[in-house]
Amino acid sequence: MSVVQYEELAALSGYKQISKVISFLRSNRIRYVLGGDGRPRTTHDLLKEDLTDERQQKVTEIRFT
Repeated sequence: MSVVQYEELAALSGYKQISKVISFLRSNRIRYVLGGDGRPRTTHDLLKEDLTDERQQKVTEIRFT
C-alpha cells in the first residue's frame, strides 16, 4: 500500500490550491486523510477502488426476513 502524494492528487484534480483539491476529492467520493501540513493524502489502493467504484461491488446485501 503506497501513499499518493499531494502533488499527484493536484495533478489528478487539475488544481494547485489545497482547498480545491480537497473539494475535488470530496465531490468524487475519494477517501483521504489530511497530513500534518494540511494537505490531503490517500493510498493508491483506495484511489483505485474509489475511482473504479469497486467499493460498492464489495458491499454485502442485507436481507430482512
